[in-house]
Amino acid sequence: MREEVLLLLVVDMTDLPGSIFRALPDVIGEQKPMIVIGNKVDLLPPDASRGYLRHFKDSLTKAIDEVGFSSRFNILHTTVVSAKTGFGIEELITNIHLKWANPKSEVRSDMFLVGCTNAGKSTLFNTFLQSDMCKVRAVDLIERATTSVWPGTTLNLLKFPVMNPVPYKLEVRRRRLNQTNAWLERERKLRQQLLSETGEAQYAVLQGCVENSFEEQHKESQPISEREFVARQKSERQMFVEEPATKKDSPKIWDPNEEAFAGGSWCFDTPGTVTEDQIINKLTLEELIVVVPKQLIRPRTSLIYPGQSLLLGGLGRIDIGRASGERRGTIMLTVFASDQLPVHVMPTEHVERFVSKYNGTKELGAPLGGPDRLKLLPGMRSRPLSITGKGAKESAADITLSSTGWVAVTAPSGTTVELFAYTPGGVGIITRPSFLPFAVNQRGARIPGTNSYKVRPLGSYEEKYRSRREFLKPRRRRDSLFNGRNDDEDEDDDEMSPVAL
Repeated sequence: MREEVLLLLVVDMTDLPGSIFRALPDVIGEQKPMIVIGNKVDLLPPDASRGYLRHFKDSLTKAIDEVGFSSRFNILHTTVVSAKTGFGIEELITNIHLKWANPKSEVRSDMFLVGCTNAGKSTLFNTFLQSDMCKVRAVDLIERATTSVWPGTTLNLLKFPVMNPVPYKLEVRRRRLNQTNAWLERERKLRQQLLSETGEAQYAVLQGCVENSFEEQHKESQPISEREFVARQKSERQMFVEEPATKKDSPKIWDPNEEAFAGGSWCFDTPGTVTEDQIINKLTLEELIVVVPKQLIRPRTSLIYPGQSLLLGGLGRIDIGRASGERRGTIMLTVFASDQLPVHVMPTEHVERFVSKYNGTKELGAPLGGPDRLKLLPGMRSRPLSITGKGAKESAADITLSSTGWVAVTAPSGTTVELFAYTPGGVGIITRPSFLPFAVNQRGARIPGTNSYKVRPLGSYEEKYRSRREFLKPRRRRDSLFNGRNDDEDEDDDEMSPVAL
């Protein structure tokens, strides 16, 4: 009797927990073995604290616990990766080899990539194809999965044969990884230096390297065709004499029933699902290009008072009701979303007039189109929320706005902020512990005449907290938002700088 298949659950880290398909155990059954993969970590900015990668993983683990998957599935491993840049992929493959091999050093059974649309399953499938997950004979024969910002591009089951982790192959892989990791460490230090010097976001993107340990060896062991042999013999003459056009070799065709593949295990890419918390399936391609982030997200912080509202394009809105507590004051909202989605702050009483004038235009970014297009989207509906602040240096909580992004709320310690969050149809509005609690400290100087702050270059904050000793010591700095002093004055501050996690 064949063993249970292994589920590789792919979760979009920029849409957490909205990209977790909560009905999955009801569809495929409970207690299935599962590995949870948080994808798109390359889009998340570094927090202004150390240990933020571990915090990302802990946040993913907590989200999985809250939807009940920890008790309804047999979770073997949880990790965060970037299928696009290769970050964390080799470590993931190593864990699959360790946790899903039988005593004969064979993969126990088939694997299925599952998850919501646009979570990056197809990109991960294509990355696996070029790695030690795939049998080397099939690397250049398997059809690649279609990757697109448009959801639902995977319409059938694509598959590739999985390599069995026999001791010899694992040793060859280990030696390659040792060499690669040494090179990656040198590159990481260089990128860190360039980040400190330039502050350019490209150097903060998490990078990795994914290769197949046996591809070069396999190609060298293959006999050359007669055509290739003749071409090599005439190589010198071909440099000076124009040869008549010859027929191109026909594309290689592979047979999954071939002896080398038959009887083995396979990895399948499956069509994505859409949860009730996502609006991504209601957006047009033009809108998706605006809404879905394609590069490192930069935190944008705005100062906001009770009676004001923040608009994230035309798909998200937060109204600040009132703030109560001993240290009532202003609130800061830090937006994490595509940089093509504009942020507007204005009095709540002006929002309706502003939206009716600019909805459907590039002024709001998304949605885009005339009245006929706007009628197809659900109307904006709100959900009341209450958040208690933790102080000027740490965001108290995040508010997710469906697939559009999320907003971190920072308020004076002990102050309770009552607010209303809006999305189309009121879906996907969820509060959670802050994903990047110290990103509010990455704001730059306030832009004159506006409620917004400049985005500080990433390298400048890292340089400020280069040493652990300096990073942990209390900061003596005035914050005009919470004590009313001038920005250039110093005073004792009972708030500690971010503590290394």
